[in-house]
Amino acid sequence: MSIDIAKGGGVSEYQIIVIGRAYDLDAGGTAFAQPITITIPFDSPPPGWSTANVVVVGSADGPLPSTLVDQTHVSGQTSKASRVFPGVITGFSMTCATAADCASGQRCDNGTNLCTGD
Repeated sequence: MSIDIAKGGGVSEYQIIVIGRAYDLDAGGTAFAQPITITIPFDSPPPGWSTANVVVVGSADGPLPSTLVDQTHVSGQTSKASRVFPGVITGFSMTCATAADCASGQRCDNGTNLCTGD
């Protein structure tokens, strides 16, 4: 399954392939006093991707700071209660106001405010 998750900080959206079960840490939108570390199992990454590309994804935050534990588990840190799942980031879209906000060779599409091109 592939999903798109909105994200701030210049990234408008991540394209992520889900490679395992989702875990619901939802406590009514509660934030933890200290970030917690969660470790979850994952299935094999899709062809062309390796376990080094696996991250923990939070439904509220997108990709979380993650560490590969072994060939079937990944850990991530979060400070918000949400649904989490293992995934592989296959792409993302950057927001822009002008071409200066985009990578070299890209342009800012003023209709969508997304960087486009190679």
